[in-house]
Amino acid sequence: MKNKRVAVIVPIYNTSRYLRECLDSIVCQTYQNLEVVLVDDGSTEEECLEIAKEYVERDFRFVLFAKDNGGQGSARNVGIEYCLGNYELEYLCKSGNLIEYKIKGENLYRVNKAYSSNEIGLNSKADYLMFVDSDDFLEVDCIWKCVENMGDSDVVWFDFRRFYDGVEGREEATDMEQYGCKETQKISAKEWLQRSKEISKKSFASGCFVMIDCAYLREIHLRFLHCHGEDNHFGIMLFLQAKSIVILPQKLYCYRIRANSTINYGGKTSIEAIPRRLQGILDDFCGNPMMLQKYYRAGGAAEMLESIFKFIDKSCDKETRSLLEATFLNRLCMLAMNLKSFFVDPLGYKKFLPRTEKYAKGHSIGAYMLVHSSLEYQLGSAIIAGFKSIWNFLKMPYVLFKIFKKYKKNVGIGESNLSFYLDYKEALKLKRHLSYRIGRKIARVLVLL
Repeated sequence: MKNKRVAVIVPIYNTSRYLRECLDSIVCQTYQNLEVVLVDDGSTEEECLEIAKEYVERDFRFVLFAKDNGGQGSARNVGIEYCLGNYELEYLCKSGNLIEYKIKGENLYRVNKAYSSNEIGLNSKADYLMFVDSDDFLEVDCIWKCVENMGDSDVVWFDFRRFYDGVEGREEATDMEQYGCKETQKISAKEWLQRSKEISKKSFASGCFVMIDCAYLREIHLRFLHCHGEDNHFGIMLFLQAKSIVILPQKLYCYRIRANSTINYGGKTSIEAIPRRLQGILDDFCGNPMMLQKYYRAGGAAEMLESIFKFIDKSCDKETRSLLEATFLNRLCMLAMNLKSFFVDPLGYKKFLPRTEKYAKGHSIGAYMLVHSSLEYQLGSAIIAGFKSIWNFLKMPYVLFKIFKKYKKNVGIGESNLSFYLDYKEALKLKRHLSYRIGRKIARVLVLL
């Protein structure tokens, strides 16, 4: 077992406060035959790159890639490409105790430099790989237990515990607990899908809670999409194509819940929480970070849905397609249809809509979109956003006028009979939001005027 080399891919973005704890938890693993692939995703905190270089200098198992900001999925893809031997690296120079390299040929993820303390060069020999976010950490025997249970399977799926850091939270069931998994076992992709249907599972973000056989990943050519919710797409496609999956119901990963992390981009959205690569399009949404978040979420769902549709067309039997419709596809379609609520499309997501709309029509999905596109909801969202900052407050009259002009034809659309839609319950939840309730009162006044 010890001859299996495990690559641990760590995407880094402005997590200098937590980075040492994360990396120390990897260094101290009881399983030591490791490659640790650090990928700095254009951090604006200089300490991130400095800390990463420090670990590369003192431990020959570490390598570092520094790239332009492209998102967590992009950073993880850099690690995947390296681990699967798809990068040809050219020596640049020696800088102190580090060797600097650049990528020869295609550089899809805009890697600027690679660093190693090993003068032999950068050549991955990984058998398995896994992902650890740079603000999280591992239990000391996490990797050992995964390797011990891998056998001839494609994936080991293990459990996690939440670690609340400076924020309030309640302990919720993990995905594995929702599936009712209590014993180590091996299952097929079909068995996983069938169980997903039984528990009405609608999403499956498992990026950090798996160990993957590199040969399997090379075979299925799976990468992270560059969109919101890319973990869901990766998890679904990873399990969907596996011949066998080992379920290891042990909490081996410590998942930190904190303010302004990537996963918290949503809910209580602030301008500061918006990823840097998206801040340039905030004006397209009248400075409203919540509406930008909803657009980004809808666009991500549309992109994921398009990818899954292509897989279904090429590889799925009728039973698998039916199981996907009963689990993940309907939820993704409901979110993706929300793109129709927006008059702007700065990231070009609407090109994915034709197939989504066809699916939505065939499955009676669209109530959520209708409520979201109503004048009432749009006005209420703008008013709430107006109280997030002084600048937003000063712009509020102009923003409300602009929204009224664009959405006035949709007044009352959320009050129509939506009960025949499959996503009717989700639409009702949206109507209960403060945004809709405030907007309904404002809309009545404006329409009367």
